[in-house]
Amino acid sequence: MNSLTTLSTGAELKHSLKQWLKLRQELIIQFNTLCQLRPFLNSKDTSYLEGSLITFCQLLLDYMSMGHFQMFEKLLANIENVSTMREIQASHFEALKTTTLNALNFSDSYSTHFKADTLERDLSQLGEELALRFDLEDDLIRLYPKRPQMSALKQTGS
Repeated sequence: MNSLTTLSTGAELKHSLKQWLKLRQELIIQFNTLCQLRPFLNSKDTSYLEGSLITFCQLLLDYMSMGHFQMFEKLLANIENVSTMREIQASHFEALKTTTLNALNFSDSYSTHFKADTLERDLSQLGEELALRFDLEDDLIRLYPKRPQMSALKQTGS
């Protein structure tokens, strides 16, 4: 890989990372907005609640997909220490996979069928899953080397 390719790949990863974290922020805001609509069983305006839930489920799906199908591979490809990468793969990916499946199950369940009687419990469980997932993702992000762009610039004489 030449220095120009490294610079391009680093810039692309940085851009993708910013998009992903912005999507995470939107997900958290929508999650909090949804939680503020409690109590769900006594809600008089269920159409607003259902709309908020559908919006949240779509954001959840988008966020999980971007992480699972794009970001994890990109971040791992940029981890320079092989033993660290193996350790991360062993300890994190099973947990990330589990949180992905649980989030997708929530989204599948609530994006098609509103269930006010179980929503509070399921949102609470999902909130715990998301907190765990964000911690695991942050571990991956911390391992992303932030200096390759600088070394690539020095090698090209820029």
